[in-house]
Amino acid sequence: MNSKKYRFIPNLATGCLTDDSAKAYFSRLGIAVFVLGILSTASATLLAILAKTALSSVLSISAVAAAANHLVSIIAIYCVAFPFFNLLIKPLPSVKPFKSRMGFKDGVIGFCICVAAMMTGNYISNVILVWVETFLGATTENPIASAISPADPAVVIVTVIFMVIAAPMLEEILFRKVLCAKLLPLGEGYAIVLSGAIFGLFHGNLYQFAYGFLLGAFFAFIYIKTGKLIYTVIYHMAINLMGSVIGPWILSMIDIDKLTAIIESGSIDPSDPALTSLLILSIYETLMMVAAVVGIVFFFKAKKKNMLALEQGILPPPKKNRLANLFCNVGVAAAITYFVLRMVMSLI
Repeated sequence: MNSKKYRFIPNLATGCLTDDSAKAYFSRLGIAVFVLGILSTASATLLAILAKTALSSVLSISAVAAAANHLVSIIAIYCVAFPFFNLLIKPLPSVKPFKSRMGFKDGVIGFCICVAAMMTGNYISNVILVWVETFLGATTENPIASAISPADPAVVIVTVIFMVIAAPMLEEILFRKVLCAKLLPLGEGYAIVLSGAIFGLFHGNLYQFAYGFLLGAFFAFIYIKTGKLIYTVIYHMAINLMGSVIGPWILSMIDIDKLTAIIESGSIDPSDPALTSLLILSIYETLMMVAAVVGIVFFFKAKKKNMLALEQGILPPPKKNRLANLFCNVGVAAAITYFVLRMVMSLI
């Protein structure tokens, strides 16, 4: 890599970028992310209007409407916005992570850490939900919960195709393979945190930001340390399967009114379907809790053994004025403004 070509030249005395170079680097990334966001939103809106006009006769079918929504999102992000994003970040230097194999045991532990990140993120999201509802004085709705319909088999199939298979592959290519390559010159810490933050922000709402950030950061860590996208794709698919198919399906079996009536009557029949569904939910949540605890234990164990140490990049930003260099530039300011407005609009 020829740093001089891109004008990102480390200070010979410190080995770090100058303040101006660091701001220029972050600004370029910020502008690219802003363009990716604004173009994907604008094109998705236009495509949705066109789809509603052209397919109005069949959009009343839930599965068709769900498939159309997913296709609109994919086309808007990856066919319309991504080429411009890629063009903007192309001048930035790239670093590819070294490839290494992850054993089966490490893979299972990694999955447990994913579950821990998901559950922690969901808890944070619920806290945010309470704060927002208290502040607004109104009930808000989780957009994911309203988008899933486990009672319709056709919608479940569509969900599996797009959310469990297509989305993880496309998102890992964009947010890990492409984005991390441009963040790694700054250092592994920057790549992990910024990849996770951008991934969380692109979910477009407060409810998904927390677990999107935590999962995105962990996926970035796995990709950076192994150099293999297949691991993060598998993890991503598993998490989406649990969150968008298995979890909603189990919850849909719970009949709260019937369970309340059984408890009030005091007559409990173990073979009652309502109790069976409650048992399935209890087993599922217990397994998830056990996995989360295992993940947390091994995470801190690895941290204690310094197994989570991060390498410095070839073009590290200066440690002094770190936050000012990151946030006080046009590109990042534009990106943050866009995402804040998008999240506010999602609450209205």
